[in-house]
Amino acid sequence: MDGEDAYCRHCGAKAGPEPLPVFQSRIGVLLMLFLGIGPFAIPLLWKSPAFTVVEKVWIAALNIAFVVGLVWCIAWLYNYMVFQFSGLIFEPGF
Repeated sequence: MDGEDAYCRHCGAKAGPEPLPVFQSRIGVLLMLFLGIGPFAIPLLWKSPAFTVVEKVWIAALNIAFVVGLVWCIAWLYNYMVFQFSGLIFEPGF
């Protein structure tokens, strides 16, 4: 079997590494982390062989920071809307 063959010439078995399923591929895991289920996808990140350990640590930290920032923005917007519609003077911040 040559390195360029897609199938074994003797037994017909498929040559080369099997492609990763979507939930273990780099793009699939990143989409689930940042646009899908957020930090609930961190276990999928750690089980995926497509990332190194250093990448996993950084991506998990970025995802947690992203979610915290998103929650803060939603809370700030809620606070703004409450003050806007109640007629009180809005003071930014908490």
